Parts: sequence; structure tokens; C-alpha cells
Amino acid sequence: MAVPVLAGAELIRSRIGKRLPVVLGGLFLGGGFSVGALMGGSLLSRIFFYGILGGAGIALAYVVSLYSALRWYPERKGFASGIASGGFLLGILFWDETAWGLLPFFEASPAGLSDIFMIFGVLISAAVALGSISAVPPDENQFVPGPLDTSGTVPCRAPAGRLPGKVYFCALWFIIFFSFAAVFLILDSLFAFGLDALSASGLETRIAAKVSLVSAFWFWIIAASGSVIWGAFSDRLNHRPLLFAMFIAQTAVFFGFQFISSGAKGLILASCLIGFNFGGFLALFPLLAADSYGERSFVSSYSLLFSAVLAAAVFGLMVSSPLKGILGIGGDPSRWMLLFAISGILCLVSAVITLFLKRLQ
Repeated sequence: MAVPVLAGAELIRSRIGKRLPVVLGGLFLGGGFSVGALMGGSLLSRIFFYGILGGAGIALAYVVSLYSALRWYPERKGFASGIASGGFLLGILFWDETAWGLLPFFEASPAGLSDIFMIFGVLISAAVALGSISAVPPDENQFVPGPLDTSGTVPCRAPAGRLPGKVYFCALWFIIFFSFAAVFLILDSLFAFGLDALSASGLETRIAAKVSLVSAFWFWIIAASGSVIWGAFSDRLNHRPLLFAMFIAQTAVFFGFQFISSGAKGLILASCLIGFNFGGFLALFPLLAADSYGERSFVSSYSLLFSAVLAAAVFGLMVSSPLKGILGIGGDPSRWMLLFAISGILCLVSAVITLFLKRLQ
């Protein structure tokens, strides 16, 4: 996803077209799914069509839609960012659940999953094409001045004087990386942990598996809600103290996960708390980029910063399994706490760096 995001930034900056990046995003994603269903017989072709081409589509559609939301609602940028990021998170859940719902109808077919991906490709292309009608940034003369605007043209708290330097940018990048890596490190382990913890408490394995699936489902629902709620809070409060509070809250949840997640209801509650803050990360980081570099440079700056999210996803998913083997995790619920403690430390590092942001800027 990283390179196409930067390509999207260049499309916006060079004024090739305001709607074009979103339309291309839908075509890349939908086309990747559809063509991959027809030609994705080998691993390399699946990596290209589903991974590279599909990732290009997600990146283009997401970052440009987010940019449009911030420009159209200058006085409620936090809420707008929350809505856009919440939609991104709900989309993950929606297509995943839809795929599982369609699977029984197609598993007897020789094509199997290919048919589902073909349907997804058509639906996604059509949906994003319709969405591109409204996902267009306003013209310069359509700007509604924000509460702190001085020029009458740029609806954002654009930084005065020199833009922040490389050290400040690196600090932002690592804040994003550590906070997301903390979640991605344990994200694919929530189900396995729930299964071990609930089974150890005497719950039937079948019921423990269902409860673990429910906790994963509510993780994404609450993450989308948290994105909107944290975003709305940021319209009234300064972003940096709010981010710091979010990091501390997430750190506390990670370190207290074993105590919070005792029993079925506790497991669901703990997953929801992590998801709530995770959604807030996605809503607040774009605002920090816009306030630091100005909305005119938002697409370019946030595209570069968004690479930290992608790096965190790769890091978390690649390191999680080997780390569980090294720590001897599996079966004994108490051993899982080592993994959650590492996530808590990563989040705490983000909180510490946040304290120095103002001085670095």
C-alpha cells in the first residue's frame, strides 16, 4: 500500500484530477479482486492482484477521501476524520463477515472462493465509483474559513513560519509506528488467548470459541465508534494531550488485560477497550499531520506518515508468531501476559515521545 499512497499524493498535488484518485482506487481494488479471481491460480499472481493492486486501491481511495473530509468540514475536522476512519474500519468488518456469509453458498462450486472475489470486485468498483461523486475536495473559493484561519482561504490551523523539521517528522512516525505495532502484535492472538483463557476457566471449548469470535467482532465495531468519539473530542481539546491520554489508557488496558478479561464478559470488554483506542489512533493522527504541516500539504505528509501504520502491520504480524514461540505462549493463559506487556511497553514509548512533540516542533 505504501508506494500507491504516495502516488495518490502526487496525483492530487499535480492537479491531474480531484475525483480521479478515488475512482482509480475503486478500479484498482475491484479490478484486483475480479482479475485475481480469474487469473489468481498461483501464489505470485494472488500477491500481485490481491496484495499489490488491491492495496493500491485501498490506499488511493482512503487517503484522498480523508483529505476531502477534512477540507469540507474545517470547523469539525476531528469528527470528519473520525467518520472517514470509522468507515475504513467498518469496511474491514463488513467484507469479512460478508465473505463468511457467502462461503456456504459457494464452497461446493469448483471455483469456490474465486466466485466470491469476483462478486466483491464488481460491488467494490461500483460502490467506490458512487462514493467518488462526493469524495472530491472543494475548490479554493469554496473554502469555509475555520475558527483559527487568518488568510480566509485555508480552513486549518496551518503552522506559521517554517514547517517542522526531520526530527519532528521522525518523532511523529515512530509515535504512529509504536502505537499501531502494539495493537497489531496482539490482534491475531485475541481469539487464541480467549480460547485458552476461557477453556482454563472451565468453559466448554465450543462456547469459548464462540465467545472469542464475538470479542473479535466487537473489537471492530467499537474501533469504528472510538474513531468517531475520539475525533469529536479532538474538536474541543488539543490533539497532543488527547493522544497522550489515549496512549496511557491503552497502556493500562494492555498491562491489565489478564484481570479485565476474566470470564466471557470481561474478554469482550477488554477487546472493546483496545478497539476503542485503536480507532482513536486512526482519527487523531491525520489531524496531527494537518495541524503540523497544513492542509495544503496534508496528502503528501500523511501519506508518508501512514507508511508507519503499514510498517507496524507488517512488523506485528511477522513478529507475533515467532515471539509467541520464544515466550512459550500457548495453553497457559498466564504466559499470554508477556505478549500483552510488550504491547503495553510499545504504547508507553509512544506516550513518552508525545511529551516532547511541542519542543521538537
